[in-house]
Amino acid sequence: MKTCYYELLGVDSGASDTDLKKAYRRKALQYHPDKNIGNVQQATEIFASIRAAYEVLSDAQERAWYDAHREQILNDDFENDEEDYTVDSAVTGVTTEEILHFFNSGLYTRIDDTPAGLYQIAGKVFAKLAKDELICGRRQGLAEYSALNDDQFEKDIIELGYVQACEKYQYPDQTVFPVFGYSATSYEDLRAFYKAWGSFNTVKSFSWEDEYMYSRNYDRRTKREINKRNEKKRTQAKNEYNKTVRRFVTFIKKFDRRMKEGAKRAEAEKKRKLQETLRKQIEKDRLANEQSTGQFKLQSWQTVDQQCLDDLEKHFAGSESELKSADEEVTVLIYDCFVCNKNFKSERQLQNHNNTRSHRKAVRQIQWEMKKDSLELGLDEISDLEEFDSAYEDAMSSGPLQAAPASDLADIMAELAEIEQQLQQPASPSAQPCFEIDDQVESGEPSVAGDTEEPAVKHTDPELDRLLASLVADEQSDDWDALPNKRSRKKQTKSAKRASATQTASRPFTAAGHRCASCSQSFESRNKLFQHVQSLGHGAPPQKVKKQQRKA
Repeated sequence: MKTCYYELLGVDSGASDTDLKKAYRRKALQYHPDKNIGNVQQATEIFASIRAAYEVLSDAQERAWYDAHREQILNDDFENDEEDYTVDSAVTGVTTEEILHFFNSGLYTRIDDTPAGLYQIAGKVFAKLAKDELICGRRQGLAEYSALNDDQFEKDIIELGYVQACEKYQYPDQTVFPVFGYSATSYEDLRAFYKAWGSFNTVKSFSWEDEYMYSRNYDRRTKREINKRNEKKRTQAKNEYNKTVRRFVTFIKKFDRRMKEGAKRAEAEKKRKLQETLRKQIEKDRLANEQSTGQFKLQSWQTVDQQCLDDLEKHFAGSESELKSADEEVTVLIYDCFVCNKNFKSERQLQNHNNTRSHRKAVRQIQWEMKKDSLELGLDEISDLEEFDSAYEDAMSSGPLQAAPASDLADIMAELAEIEQQLQQPASPSAQPCFEIDDQVESGEPSVAGDTEEPAVKHTDPELDRLLASLVADEQSDDWDALPNKRSRKKQTKSAKRASATQTASRPFTAAGHRCASCSQSFESRNKLFQHVQSLGHGAPPQKVKKQQRKA
């Protein structure tokens, strides 16, 4: 009598998956061979049975099938007392009940090629099943079963031994189903075996399962009903037989270590072949590349005419040397004077230039222009004395360029001193000029001269301003070439335009004619005109600038 799987694990038939797992762990710790050193053989057999029981019951489908056939599996002396007769085994072959007897994990504790080992026990069962299929196929006249040798496999096992018989029938075209093999069977043969038996479908008719005996004496209706019921019984028996065989294949596969080991070896072999293929492909590509490189020829447009190249090198040799020299010159430190717009090779040359008269003159000219621009824009307020000082400096700087006599310079100095003394004296309120600076002056627009509050006074600053403007215009025309700076030129042009506008707004006076604005007397030089203005007091009175609104 076999032991029930539920009894092996110590649980009832309604145990859950969690209960089964806990029971299996508890039994495994109790009967593991490492925990039973004094009784290793018996502990190994019990542990194998416990493991098989857990594998069956942990699978929902396996457990359902086991529950449906548990009584048949556990009853070794299964007999059907209800039947009055038994069918010959030569007709039925291996029955479903006989296969159920091999669902015993205790039979497969040894995984070897011995008669008591897994490979021979399971291999002989599969050989018997294949023989039954061959015999039934021949009885039914199936042509594909006529030339196969499954019926000879059992005889060869007895005569040659199991291992030699498996080697003899290792080719799949010799039998209906592949043989189970032994411990050294290849992984490819095992895959073919489990694939074929996993889709097992018997050719047996199961006519011995008929419920009613068929007779020709029955009427048509009775015959049809009998055939219907008998066909139903045959179909049920056939389906049960197929399911049992396929379940047995799955049961044996769980004990077969060759599949796991073969899968590992197959994966390693696959990687090795892949690496070998990759290595060969790389070597092939390398050889092809070397061969194509050796046979490569340059096209005509890719080649270089050496004679033409030499001619070009000779032609551009001088240009290359010039470019090199130009590159070297770039690294030379250059000293420049931004006032005069001149470059020097050394700092000493620049210092010597700064001490020259022309440089100082250019500096004073720029300073004067900046002050004048500040006055016109309303950014700075400077006294009349300072304006006359700047006029005096301009006259002194322009004197040598015009080669004026020394006597004229002395006279100018004296006159300037006298003007300075007069400016320092307090003026009467009636003689004090009044100015109105409006938006037109600040915006640079030409102002319209109006009537003064006291027209009797005619010897004040406007005449001196006009004279100073004429001096500035002459000085700028004389020193234009000495200041090539672009920015300075713009300032000079702007100053000249503003001076011209101031002259137009005041009394009519032309610097070119050196004419007095009061008496209209002409002079040969502006120095003479300056002496005349100081001696006779012909300075024109300032005119009051009135605001004018633009017409819309």
